[in-house]
Amino acid sequence: MIGDDYFDSILQVINTELSDVRRKREEELHNGRVIQSQCAKVWNQINGELDRFREKINRKMGARSVSLNKESNGTLTINTGL
Repeated sequence: MIGDDYFDSILQVINTELSDVRRKREEELHNGRVIQSQCAKVWNQINGELDRFREKINRKMGARSVSLNKESNGTLTINTGL
């Protein structure tokens, strides 16, 4: 007959494995949030640079309005309104 110690040892192994899986998942979630935060900072920097670029075009070309469109493929389209 199998004793309680046998089942306790099986439960302990299962609990250890589940704890490891939970810990790894929490690390992945944390790393994902860090990456998302870093991406947001980079996009804010890019948008700031685009705003400065737009202002520079307005001053140099005398354009009434300049729109910059960032395409999904990375292309930058500039419409000067001239």
